[in-house]
Amino acid sequence: GSVAGPARNLMRRSEPVVYARSFPHTRSLFRDLDIDCLHPPRMLVFADKRPLQGEFHYIRSVLRFVNAEHVGVKLIVFDRSIFGWRLSRVLYFDFLPALAGDFSKLAGDVMAKVQENRLEPEEWAFVGAARPNRTLNDVKRFNSTYMKTSGVYSLGRNDCRDYSSALVEFLTGDEIAPGFIASFVRNATRQHGRASVEQMLVFVQDRQLAARRERTDALGGGY
Repeated sequence: GSVAGPARNLMRRSEPVVYARSFPHTRSLFRDLDIDCLHPPRMLVFADKRPLQGEFHYIRSVLRFVNAEHVGVKLIVFDRSIFGWRLSRVLYFDFLPALAGDFSKLAGDVMAKVQENRLEPEEWAFVGAARPNRTLNDVKRFNSTYMKTSGVYSLGRNDCRDYSSALVEFLTGDEIAPGFIASFVRNATRQHGRASVEQMLVFVQDRQLAARRERTDALGGGY
């Protein structure tokens, strides 16, 4: 009865029909990153997910099959120094009911919260570099506005997938429909694997160094 409707909303079954022509292509950080697109503050944007926890433990595989998982957004932020790029911080943002526990998602319309650095994702997928004019202060303002306008958690209408989709589009300009976020992450993980933050940092630094060498050589200065 009272749980059946919200349970159906876990799957967001109508969205694959609505967005069938706009399913996003996955990307590999190591293949698709354009080093020239990394402007200050040099934020790399990822979508990530984890299984629903608590009472959902026994049907976790079923929920994963229908893309009913908790999703969020990860940002890897770089600063620039005289020695090149260095890792500044790794941030996680997600949207969930203010009450503890994933089972409260089935409670109908409830008060929500945006939390920072509490999500522990199982899988993550590279989306792209943030737009040049986006900063961490912009993310804070986005979160504040989202809570003022969409501060009620409503499964299937305004849940973690809607928030993550909106934040990804705000940062990168790329649209991933809410109902596709979990499958996007899963497909990207299957195709490209899961790189650690340390591996990503080394890769970005190597690409930055190679780009610097290319510019110096083009000017005839050698290296």
